Amino acid sequence: MNNISKKVIKQIARYIDNEDFTPERMHRVSRLCTVFCMWIRACYTYHTVCKRLEPTMKPLNEARSTRKKTMVMLAKERERMDVALHIIAHY
Repeated sequence: MNNISKKVIKQIARYIDNEDFTPERMHRVSRLCTVFCMWIRACYTYHTVCKRLEPTMKPLNEARSTRKKTMVMLAKERERMDVALHIIAHY
């Protein structure tokens, strides 16, 4: 989900904490700096949200895996039932 290394986040955090590193202030320098600042802040926010959601994602992913296995088993059982009903119908 999140592939930004801790090292990069640590380096970015210095800028995020800097009151001059805002899109509004970067706009005074250039449009490119503004966009770059917004992109860096978005990456940092994404990382922060992913870290916050990580504990809830593990059970969710486990539940999805269990559901997938259950659906495969259900499909196999339905297939067996169809075969059995087909055999019964021909008696």
